[in-house]
Amino acid sequence: MTVLGDGEDTIMLNDLWHPKGRLVDWVDDNIIQTWFPNGDSKVAEFIDQGQWCLTSCDDEAVLNVSNQVTSVEFNLNERDKLIWTTSKNGEFSLKDTYLTLSSSNDSPFWCDLVWFKYHILRHSFISWLALQGRLKTRAKLMQWGLMSTAPCPFCEDTVETESHLFHGCNFASQIWKGLLLNGILQGSLQSLE
Repeated sequence: MTVLGDGEDTIMLNDLWHPKGRLVDWVDDNIIQTWFPNGDSKVAEFIDQGQWCLTSCDDEAVLNVSNQVTSVEFNLNERDKLIWTTSKNGEFSLKDTYLTLSSSNDSPFWCDLVWFKYHILRHSFISWLALQGRLKTRAKLMQWGLMSTAPCPFCEDTVETESHLFHGCNFASQIWKGLLLNGILQGSLQSLE
């Protein structure tokens, strides 16, 4: 959002300086074509001697837009100021931008299973890859033309996919059952299926 100063740095139609948003988004196209023929015009071009200077017209729609535009205050003694609305203090920060762009700040349900205090990095990384569907399984390597066959190296019964490795393979099932019987996973495996 821009707080108007002298209007020299703010584009009339496309910058966000009006409380209703960019003029191009809420002003009728016909009004824009007749009133603002140059889409790159600065706000300063519509200010003269400290007053708004807009073309007068008897059309009610144009008068309505004119009244809304001229209701915005400006200060010719200052430069236009850009306010970063996603931050608390109005200043740009990469952190605030990231938090705004990220869809949710909530951790995924499996986060504590993968990233815990005394985790072994390589184990956590492999688990994270598996949960993201990014493990380089033999099935994927075969699709990419890097392997000619893709049998599971543990059971050799079927193609090695992520689903097979963690849920379908008899060898892997025995490991998971052993971990469950020892109470290591404490029911977290069921939530992953």
